[in-house]
Formats: sequence, structure tokens, C-alpha cells
Amino acid sequence: MKKKTILLFCLAGALIVGCTSYRGTRELAELTVYDVEQAIIDGKTHKHEVIARFGTQYELEEDFEGREKWVYSLSTYKPKLTNLIPIYGEINKGTDNKDYKLTIFFDEKGIVIRHRFHQKEYESTRWHSYHPAPVAPSSTLELDW
Repeated sequence: MKKKTILLFCLAGALIVGCTSYRGTRELAELTVYDVEQAIIDGKTHKHEVIARFGTQYELEEDFEGREKWVYSLSTYKPKLTNLIPIYGEINKGTDNKDYKLTIFFDEKGIVIRHRFHQKEYESTRWHSYHPAPVAPSSTLELDW
């Protein structure tokens, strides 16, 4: 009986992991800040190098000065294992989410002026979306009684 229960939970976990949905440029999920800093060097990297590394799934925009801006983004949604718990799972259905965003600004010659890469992890349920608050520096937490 114990082996069957363990096997059932392993199978359920595998199904949940297999249900992760992706929307956007999937390559971003495997990147770290270090990878981006190695691939993009402000003032040196050209558009064709960016396309070779990250592909063509970007949104083309303009900044306030009329320069070209490319935005690569990815959002992932993975159902929580607690969704499988009868009754509780139906009431508190939730997902673990990750958002990635790579923004690249180019000059008129097609050279990178600057870039930014952000990753954000949060969870959401039927009732709320939880975004962890940034940790304040310890000096701001001191109270003088």
C-alpha cells in the first residue's frame, strides 16, 4: 500500500511539472544575469549578434528619444501540487510564476547602447497574487525608542 501511495504522488508530481506553460521567448528561462552580461556588451554588441543569441521573438518599440528598443519577455506558469488535494485544491487553486524580461536599446548604427535583464518569481492563487516585497536595508529598520 505504501509503495502505491508513493508511486501515485510521484506520478502526480510528474504530471504537474509537465503542465508548465510558457509564453514568450523560452531561451530566457535558462539565462542568468551573468549569461546576459557575457552575451551583450554595451557599445560593442550589434543587432545581428543579439538575434543570433536570442532569436527574433522580440517586441519592437521606440524609446522617448526615438531609438529602437527590443523587448524579449517570457512568462511561465506551473500549477501548485496543492491543487491535487481534494476540496482544498479547488478552493485555493494556484500557480508558481516566473517572469523574465530583457530590454535592449540600440543606436542608429544598430549597436547596443544599454540593456536590462529582470527576473521575477511569484505565486498566485484564485484569490490573490503574491509578489514578495523587496528587503529594506537594515539601517531603515532601526527604531529609536
